Amino acid sequence: MSQYELLAELLPPSSFGLSEEGVSVHRGGTLPTVPPYIVGEGISEEGGTPQEFRSDEEAIDERLHFRGSEAHIRDNSVRIHFEAEEPDIWQTGQELLDKVLQHLSVSRGGVRFSYRVLGIEGEDGKTRTLESITWRVTWFYLDQLRDAIRNLGPYVDLSDARLDAALDYYEHALWLRERTPAPEEIRLEVRHARRMVSSVFLNLWKAVTVIVGDPRERDAQSRYRQLALARDFAKRYRDLTVLRNDADAAHHALNPERVVALAEAQDQAQDTAREVISAYRTFLLAGNQLAAR
Repeated sequence: MSQYELLAELLPPSSFGLSEEGVSVHRGGTLPTVPPYIVGEGISEEGGTPQEFRSDEEAIDERLHFRGSEAHIRDNSVRIHFEAEEPDIWQTGQELLDKVLQHLSVSRGGVRFSYRVLGIEGEDGKTRTLESITWRVTWFYLDQLRDAIRNLGPYVDLSDARLDAALDYYEHALWLRERTPAPEEIRLEVRHARRMVSSVFLNLWKAVTVIVGDPRERDAQSRYRQLALARDFAKRYRDLTVLRNDADAAHHALNPERVVALAEAQDQAQDTAREVISAYRTFLLAGNQLAAR
């Protein structure tokens, strides 16, 4: 095995007495007499208590040894020296850093420490990095948006426990999905990213299940017919359920290989949830009710 050194930035920098965008930083044990307020992307201190940062002498500068490795934390930067085989260096380095920060979050209390990997240096003097370019594209369709807004009234008037639960699951899935790292960024916090992918899928699946029930239930087909769902809905729903179970999406021990499949199936799961919720709203507006399960 060869020697490597992982370099990372620890977050949040404010916990190390350093400035942080959008955060008012103060020494522990003090309370701003007049809280600063946000102006654009910065902090306005006009009329408020000035921020206070750590002095040069106070900067964190600590070394620790664990699992045959050494970590040097200086301010909010960390270097972890470890041994590994070339194909496993990213996984090995990040697993070590994950474990350090998990325990630090418990010991410090009230702060979740995370990180951004900057690179890994090898004995050959080369720094390995995983370059990525991330960007977002938005397409707007004003006619569809206008029609959707105009038709909202009757739906908002609906009062139904199943519908409310499905809407909550669906919205939470979208909220999580907005915050889930892109595939090329998942390396930054792979454990959390996997669970976010799993949670997105699980909430979309629940949005369907709370209305039509589990596909294994004997009367499931009758509910599909009542809601006038597409003829291939039963198969699509079964496929999503099989994927959920194979990936152990509802449990701690996620199947890493199947998490990729969950990510790839998110669009299908989202479309299916939207299809069921839309059909159920139409069903309720017609004065119908599904039988209690």
